[in-house]
This record gives sequence, C-alpha cells and structure tokens, in this order.
Amino acid sequence: MNKLKNLLLAILASFCVVESGAWAQTNLESPIDETPYPFTTQRSSLDTILDFYTRNLRIGLAVEEGISGDLEGGLTTPLSRIEFLDFLANEFDFVWYFDGAQLNISPQTDVETRIYSLSDFSGSETIRMLKALGIFQDKFSHRYDERSRTFLALGPTKYLDTVGNAIEAAENSERAKTGVIRGPSAGPNQAAPINLDRDGLENN
Repeated sequence: MNKLKNLLLAILASFCVVESGAWAQTNLESPIDETPYPFTTQRSSLDTILDFYTRNLRIGLAVEEGISGDLEGGLTTPLSRIEFLDFLANEFDFVWYFDGAQLNISPQTDVETRIYSLSDFSGSETIRMLKALGIFQDKFSHRYDERSRTFLALGPTKYLDTVGNAIEAAENSERAKTGVIRGPSAGPNQAAPINLDRDGLENN
C-alpha cells in the first residue's frame, strides 16, 4: 500500500495540471455521475446545452470543431447527468471524456487504438494505477498481454494521451527508484556495492 501511495504521489508531481473550477481542487470523484439532471427545452443548440451543462457542474469545456447542431422538439429529461451526456453523444455523434478538469467533446472519428509498451509494470498493475489516479474509464476498451508486456487502449485522442502520460510517468518513477549504489573499489575498510531491487530493498 505504501509503495502504491508513494508511486501515485510521484506521478502526480510529474504532471503539470491546470485545474478548472472548484471541483478539480477539492474532489476526486467525477461530477458526471448518476445524480438526476433535470433539463427542459423546446429547441436549443448543442453549444448552448453543453455550456449550460458544464457551468452547472462547474467544470471546463472543450469542443472540437465540426460538432454542432440543434436539439429539435421538446425535451424533458428524467435522466442522470451521465445518461444525459450519453443521450447527447448519441444524438450528435460525438464521444466525450472528462479528464478531471474539463469535459472534452470530440467526433466519433477521433476514436483510435493505441498500444503501449510496459517495462516495469504488468497490465493489471497498470490498470490499478490508472484507477487510483482517477484516469481509467470503463466506457473505453482496455486490454493487456503479460507475456509481451503490452497494454492496449481504445478511446479518443485526449484520453489516450493522458493514459500514455501516466504510464510513462509511472515507468520513469519506478526506474528512478531502482539503481546501484557504488563506492570506491572494495578494500578492507570499504563497503561493497549495494544492489537495490524495485522496492528499494537490498538484493544480495
């Protein structure tokens, strides 16, 4: 547990995060949850709806070009926050990803598959690390092969970039903890080299 805690602190320190709103500063749970989201409209543009939605949740918003349209007809939603967003995604053919600070909206064509090479962590350890950091999202596909030490993720570009940054930071942090402490050539009063394993313990 201490190892995971120290690793997460090291990874968080390696990220430069620009926080948006009070949520990012005080809470690790996503505000896009099962909380009921009452919404009524006769006709509104997608831009207006998303702006209103993110302002209510006090989070940022980034919408890629080419995503627009109007929600026709009357709509009264007995939906949750996440269901409402999924409804919009289905209506306007986009994919959404909340990165902890802002809601990212991109076209379905932005979804791709990316494969990462793992050196110091297994696939299951990588999943646990991503979940502990609040990055992992079940809505996207993730697979790994322990034999080849590869990790695959499918999702929008911004999500895959964040996953890649976290994996790189974790791998770099682990390598920084692993090393060999050497002194002068061993003599009568000189210490022999001390080899450290990945947990920082002496490995003779």
